[in-house]
Amino acid sequence: MYYLANLVLLLVIAYQFRTIYLSFRVPNIIPEEIPALKKQHKNKLQIIDLRTYGRFNKSNIKGSKHIPIGQFPGQIEKMSADKKYVLVTQNGTQTGRAVKQMIDKGYDAVNLKGGYRAWKKYQKD
Repeated sequence: MYYLANLVLLLVIAYQFRTIYLSFRVPNIIPEEIPALKKQHKNKLQIIDLRTYGRFNKSNIKGSKHIPIGQFPGQIEKMSADKKYVLVTQNGTQTGRAVKQMIDKGYDAVNLKGGYRAWKKYQKD
């Protein structure tokens, strides 16, 4: 039983490491870059918030679209290929797989480094 618990713990840690590793292997932007991106891409920039309903409803980036991360893979094909996408999670560590899926399908997508927490901190500064 002890070994099984350790194995489960090891698998959880490996999954978390993989998730964080993926977020560093995709294009990242920092919150300070969003205003310039909005000017550059005008109405062709879409921020997608992948957090839970509760977190999104409590507070979000103005103009962002909410798609819970579990529903995201089924929504990619419905997105416009001529937009630039900024994907957001709470900490910015779970978007790696989603950004990679978009890039693999030909979309222009980036991760918001530090996630919504970094955005809130940027808004306070």
